[in-house]
Amino acid sequence: MTPPVNPSAEIEDPDDRKPEDWDERPKIQDPDAVKPEDWDEDAPAQIPDEDAVKPDGWLDNEPEYVGDPDALKPDDWDEDMDGEWEAPQIPNPACESAPGCGPWKRPMIDNPNYKGKWKPSMIDNPNYQGIWKPRKIPNPNYFEDLQPFRMTPFSALGLELWSMTSDILFDNFFITNDRNTADRWTADGWGLKKAAEGAAEVGSGRLNSLRKNGAEEKNKSTVWVRG
Repeated sequence: MTPPVNPSAEIEDPDDRKPEDWDERPKIQDPDAVKPEDWDEDAPAQIPDEDAVKPDGWLDNEPEYVGDPDALKPDDWDEDMDGEWEAPQIPNPACESAPGCGPWKRPMIDNPNYKGKWKPSMIDNPNYQGIWKPRKIPNPNYFEDLQPFRMTPFSALGLELWSMTSDILFDNFFITNDRNTADRWTADGWGLKKAAEGAAEVGSGRLNSLRKNGAEEKNKSTVWVRG
């Protein structure tokens, strides 16, 4: 239980401070590590695929998108305010049957020689001291309540609720330390209400179905639903 009914016998010393030379790093960079001579930090992560071949039928001189020939400039378009009007772009119809349009470029592939920026390997820190924690001292406010279940009587219950939904209602709060009692109280109260609401929903559904099927004879019949 947080906070506990009975406080801890010891607490962290609020006046204790971590020493400046305390080392909490479990791993450090190897000070003896040396970057290999053939390590190229400037090599790109991807390079053009030199084995790639431009597909037959590629339309180099056709753009991927063209202005919509059916588009019309709006009547209220003001070039002084809105700038020069341009038709919206649509996929180039000439490219629909082609493998591609526009300047062809070789696809990029991963560079087998890419190594990235070199960093020294990590090793165990010989000076590692663990995560520092303040020392423990006796709790000046310590006490022991041998009967914590004997709480001060109360007659009210407060709720702090944040919701975007209106008309949320609560009732029938029940406080107990016995699960069987709570289950029995729920069945005798909320359980009956739930069952009644379920029966009402079923009855309402049957009533709506009968009304729909007998719409033409609504003046000849009367439907009774008993909930």
